[in-house]
Amino acid sequence: MKRRMIALFFCAVFALALTACGAEPVATVNGEKISRESYEEYVTYMMSMYGIGSDYDLSSDMGEMLQSQAIQSLVYMEEVKQACEKENCAPSAKEIDEYCFEMLGVEDKKAYSEAVSTIQTQYGLSEDTLRMIIASDLYSEKLGDALAKKEGVEVSDDEAKAKYEEAPEEYDNRTVSHILISPEAADGREPETDESGNAVYTDEEWAAAEAEAKELIKELDGGADFAELAKDHSDDTASAANGGALDGSFTAAASSYVEEFTAASFELTEEGQYTKEPVKSSYGYHIILCTGLQDADHDFDQLVETIKTNLLNEQKQTLVSDYMEQFEEESEIVINYGPDATDDEAAAEDDDAAADEGDDSTAADSDDSADDAADDGEATEE
Repeated sequence: MKRRMIALFFCAVFALALTACGAEPVATVNGEKISRESYEEYVTYMMSMYGIGSDYDLSSDMGEMLQSQAIQSLVYMEEVKQACEKENCAPSAKEIDEYCFEMLGVEDKKAYSEAVSTIQTQYGLSEDTLRMIIASDLYSEKLGDALAKKEGVEVSDDEAKAKYEEAPEEYDNRTVSHILISPEAADGREPETDESGNAVYTDEEWAAAEAEAKELIKELDGGADFAELAKDHSDDTASAANGGALDGSFTAAASSYVEEFTAASFELTEEGQYTKEPVKSSYGYHIILCTGLQDADHDFDQLVETIKTNLLNEQKQTLVSDYMEQFEEESEIVINYGPDATDDEAAAEDDDAAADEGDDSTAADSDDSADDAADDGEATEE
């Protein structure tokens, strides 16, 4: 069926407008209702994510877009849930519980309750709506697994190796720690900034930072502990607290770090190796330690497994996308609000229009009949 998405038109205040809508569900998917409460919470959540206040005019273009996105998201969540039920692969209540714990980064019920409370305060989401949002990803995963098994989709080692050979830079990765020594303005001077917003230091100030970094490298050469030096000296306070460790691995192709830092990281070819010269970037001088790597010469078997997993997930996503497109075409989806709300409203409008035409036609016929009768009367008198 044709899916009609909405642009809801509210009055000035969101809560009052929703109250006026009554208890009618926002939408139904094959008869299953999407409640007004869930919709209200989801819109409020999206507004929080966009940094929009509760007094925002939701009849604006941006407001209509938010409302439309909320409806689309909630409808899809219900669709994928129903698709899993159809394919007999829906997660159990226990699996949903475990997945929610994992996604919230908690290990027990107390921590879970605290996390839910925090999210409710920040984003206005009830526990039921939060669990629905989180579980939607699990439903998608389950559906992908079931469809892949059904279709016999697999990825071989040879396929993964061939994919690697196409672009090694997209897969070779590094995990690193670093110590950052930033220049300091002498004599309490407030440094100017360049067009990129970076502080401008004098050559002497840069030289002093480089000299300090070189001294730390000498300490490392003498057997000093990298993590302890990072805690005591690094100007990157966030990583310094973790001994200089940066989160996660990164590839050269997808690195979020500055070019100089990325290039120097990939020149390190052994775990435990560090840069023997300070690496200059716009932030200062870095000393970089390789703490892990995967490439053709290091842990390649695990890298192949990672590539296989990525390729399989891509195929699963395609299967799910194609399946859900067909599922939606065969579903009865009704949206209850907005100018393009539902087929029923459109049909009702057509019926009203037809009735109006009928009334006009009847009136016209009556007028014609009256005129004919009048003519007949005149003819008789003559």
